[in-house]
Amino acid sequence: MIMKQLLFILIFCFCSVCPTVLPFTANNATASIQSANFDVGSFETTTQNYVVTANKANIFKEASFSSEILKTLNHKTIIKVELTDGNPTETLKDNFVFFTVTFEETTGFMFADLLVPEQKFLTNIPSFNAQTNTEATVYFLQDNQIKESGLKLKNKERIFLYEGFDSKKEYTAITFVLNNQDGTHSVMYGYLKSKDINPDGINPLLITCIVLILALLGIIFAWMFMKNKKIKFKKHKQTQKDTLN
Repeated sequence: MIMKQLLFILIFCFCSVCPTVLPFTANNATASIQSANFDVGSFETTTQNYVVTANKANIFKEASFSSEILKTLNHKTIIKVELTDGNPTETLKDNFVFFTVTFEETTGFMFADLLVPEQKFLTNIPSFNAQTNTEATVYFLQDNQIKESGLKLKNKERIFLYEGFDSKKEYTAITFVLNNQDGTHSVMYGYLKSKDINPDGINPLLITCIVLILALLGIIFAWMFMKNKKIKFKKHKQTQKDTLN
């Protein structure tokens, strides 16, 4: 009898407390879900200064070379590139990457290959590692096309190959020093035809001499081999004659 009364009291207390506890728990669960939904997908957007390395670079209204050109910037212009979680915000269009950029009051898209972070932009060439082998025309990259400029480098002009050298490629990326009319100097980025470049450590005349020497040695060794073989053949033939006699 006593056990039934205790059980009845416990059931009564539980039913009295549940209407107040359950709504509270449900509300907290809903708030937690809403908070979680708010946090998921959140990211930090900042900007970083980049420098235009090309002779000219366009800011497009959309991430496309066929889009409206909002503004054209010159070499060494500093612009702000939007960063998402510390990396440039990229838009891929037809296998080309565009950065979201802002210059003064203009915001749009710029071809990523024409920009480098300001702290990585070369203002002084650390050391030259090649030279021209003829009077060479300088080319600039503009809207993903290498276009001829009016600049020419004289024969044996010292240059810096910052992306290495591959003679099989038609063009090679270079930096060079441009002498301004006011007597100052500027470090410029551009391209030369690979056939117009002699990287340091590669001397075509030396290579030609080495090839000729190797060819001559090959001829000498072949002649010596044939001579020795002929002498041995004569000795063998003379031995056979002596044996018969």
